[in-house]
Amino acid sequence: MKKFLKLAKKHKVVTIVVAVILVLLILFLLLRGWFFPDFTKSVYGDRLEGIEDVPIEDDQVKEIEDKIKDYDYVESVEYRLQGRLVYVDVVVKEDADKQVVKELANVLLDTFTDEQKAYYDLQILINSDDYAINYIGYKHKTSDAFVWTNNE
Repeated sequence: MKKFLKLAKKHKVVTIVVAVILVLLILFLLLRGWFFPDFTKSVYGDRLEGIEDVPIEDDQVKEIEDKIKDYDYVESVEYRLQGRLVYVDVVVKEDADKQVVKELANVLLDTFTDEQKAYYDLQILINSDDYAINYIGYKHKTSDAFVWTNNE
């Protein structure tokens, strides 16, 4: 031990550099979880647990799109599922009645089962090509009705 201390005193600069490097290496190993997250895990964590028990079938999606397209003031419908969020984008004609277009959300409420409405959040975006009509309706899984943006 005396030889080591004598050697360390003789080479102070090298000893300090090695000590600093060792301390930084230990800190890096302890903190690497914060700097480099584990990308092998799901982005959603466990928020999607049980999603396979409440699937949204393709025929339901087709039924939603067909029912919404049946309205003569609807130009196009686009559906997408992102995690537990169901997005339905609807483009309506410029001369559509602003209050009537909000009733398109009832198609979602009528098509999905109670179990699906209790699991998924629903969002419907309604706009026209000239953006004279521009509404967003959102229904949280715990609520019974849609809440709308107030842009009258």
